[in-house]
Amino acid sequence: MKDFFISYANADSAWAEWIAWQFEEAGYSVIIQVWDFRPGSDFIAEMDRATREAQRTIAVLSQKYFQSQFTQAEWSVAFRKGKLLPVRILDFDVEGLLSVRVYIDLVGKGEAAARDVLIAGVRSERVKPLVPPQFPGAAPVERTITAPPRFPGAPQVRARLDESLLQLILYVNTRSPDEEGGLPEDVRNIRDWFWQRSASARWLSVEPSRLENRLDEASLVVTDWSSKNSPEAEDVCRRIRSRRPDLPILIVYSGQGRSPNRKAFIDTDPKGARGARSIEIHADVLSELPRIGEAIQSIDFQPREPKLILHPPENDVHVIEEMIGWIKDRQQLRLIIQKFFPKAEHAHLQSPGAEWAEARLCLVAIEGRIYFLKFFDQRNLYLTELDRHGQARPWLGNVAAALQPIPELVDQREAFPVFGPSRYPVCYDLGASHDRPRITLKECYRSMSDKFVEEALERLLEVLATDQPDGYSTERPWGDPNESVFHRTRELKTSVLASLDDLWPYLPRMYAKRGLFQSAGEASRAFIAGFLRSGVGTALSERVRGSAWKDYLEKLHRLVYSPLPSWLTTHAPVAKGHIHGNPISRNCLVDRDKPWDLRLINCGGYRANGRLVSDLALIERDLKLALMNTEVGAPGFLDLEVEQLSKWRREESRAISDGLNYTFRPTLTSPRSVCRAYRLISKVRQRAREVSERDDNGRQYFAALLYWTLEILQYPEARPTKKLLALHSAAEIIRRFDA
Repeated sequence: MKDFFISYANADSAWAEWIAWQFEEAGYSVIIQVWDFRPGSDFIAEMDRATREAQRTIAVLSQKYFQSQFTQAEWSVAFRKGKLLPVRILDFDVEGLLSVRVYIDLVGKGEAAARDVLIAGVRSERVKPLVPPQFPGAAPVERTITAPPRFPGAPQVRARLDESLLQLILYVNTRSPDEEGGLPEDVRNIRDWFWQRSASARWLSVEPSRLENRLDEASLVVTDWSSKNSPEAEDVCRRIRSRRPDLPILIVYSGQGRSPNRKAFIDTDPKGARGARSIEIHADVLSELPRIGEAIQSIDFQPREPKLILHPPENDVHVIEEMIGWIKDRQQLRLIIQKFFPKAEHAHLQSPGAEWAEARLCLVAIEGRIYFLKFFDQRNLYLTELDRHGQARPWLGNVAAALQPIPELVDQREAFPVFGPSRYPVCYDLGASHDRPRITLKECYRSMSDKFVEEALERLLEVLATDQPDGYSTERPWGDPNESVFHRTRELKTSVLASLDDLWPYLPRMYAKRGLFQSAGEASRAFIAGFLRSGVGTALSERVRGSAWKDYLEKLHRLVYSPLPSWLTTHAPVAKGHIHGNPISRNCLVDRDKPWDLRLINCGGYRANGRLVSDLALIERDLKLALMNTEVGAPGFLDLEVEQLSKWRREESRAISDGLNYTFRPTLTSPRSVCRAYRLISKVRQRAREVSERDDNGRQYFAALLYWTLEILQYPEARPTKKLLALHSAAEIIRRFDA
């Protein structure tokens, strides 16, 4: 059963694909003709199947929709069943039966706003406002405003900027005055040039009729001049000169030559060669950042440079140098932090005590308050984090760390353009300070008491269980972040085989029985002889449990080379709802004194209709990774003594064998790290049982655990002991369900 069938006219296919993409990014499943009706299929039969299998039909409304041959049949079936949800994409009057249906209206909205309205419109919950409505019985206020009110569809005028901190750059839009608020692509290049050099510039696009509203506080005006808009451009420049004679003007011109009227506004420079009041630059060269720089440097306007001073912690002076080495420029690091905190003069950097594979991060203290800066090196990951974090907030509430905004900036993505160093930061406000610090849950595993850690994990599981719908779907076991079938990528296959090849030296220590061999070398020779060369040294291989490991090895090889086993391809019930996407210990920040007071970051994997077992399986995997680091006697290259690995292996075998009913039972010889890890895993399994009540043997949960476990092998920084346990765990999962 799919969530939505997209019904549209061919003329609106671009809109239909955009809508389908937004739904799938939000975690919903979609049927759409252009993606799902394959060549050679029966169109009528496919359409009939789609209308029957989808829970709701999305009608993409335009004039063309009502002229199409097939759309009426599609929407009428859904209308009759009460499954129709219209989405209006063009401004026209909806008539007939559909006029009585409340529709989602995307007309006149930008992409971000349209996405929010679309996703909010398909949710069934109430849309109660976050602030109370004004009391309707209040006495009427005497009217003192005689000017007509602003058009409601126009962008709201912001309060006056603090000119001691920020510089307002006005773009007067004479190209398309009706499109107020946006910038043409070539003008965006100028804006991006400023963002690479200054934290103080703020751009505002205004139509010519509203120029005077912000002219007094502007530091620079950018406007267009071409043969098509020459009268309007001349009028704009005259009005600027009349009110602000010394205000710098940058004229973007197109066409050939210089018109006499435009020439009258171009300085020959009353203030010298580098102090012109107005200059011109051809639109064709705005893609060349050096040319933009030359133009800006010749005008009487200088972008403010960051004033921020960076301070390292007393006990780790290398924190700043490490960040600068990655960002490649001290000035850029200062600039990035200054964008979030334009008033700040000092920033104290600290190490967060955890590492990320996909991003760099640091703690920043500004005037006693501590923020968490996470730097992405891929813009798509950065944009996804911004969007998904906002989508997750209504579910997680205050547990989702607030995003620290860049002041006086409507679109936060604007501040970090594609040009220049590819470092895209997200700043989280954790509600932390020097007096009330937060540490990662991963650090708690290492330094806090068992009781504290258990309470923090229980709180995390409680948060993830909050406000979940009672929804189930019957699907193939989960297998990758997109929640499709178990997808064996080339990277996964290569990492499994490479890990098996690399870890031979450690296998004898993990599987050898005590006292049977003089040395690890003898065990190694026996072990290799036992299953690499069939029929040679079989007796010796039995002495090192070669037959058991040979069976595990064969199962891992089959997972790489053979068709997927039936338990990974047969449909099974799975609970669906909100998932964080990556709720591991380094993404959970805990108050040192209050284990129940936590904040979640890194919501880029959020889905409104994801499989609940995904988050839980990730938490279990993370517990093993984090707690294998806590053995006191571990040598530098490894996470723990190899002798201890056999104890981890035995407990992991029991945890897989007992399935969702697993409960940890310590022994006298269980290391502290094993006790802590598997006691916490017992709590995760308890929650997994609750969400898997229709999946008796937990296939969905263990398929997710298998995928996330094998993913460890792709991490270059994962140490051998972790990879050894991952291989063993994967083989045990396969063995259990193959049986």
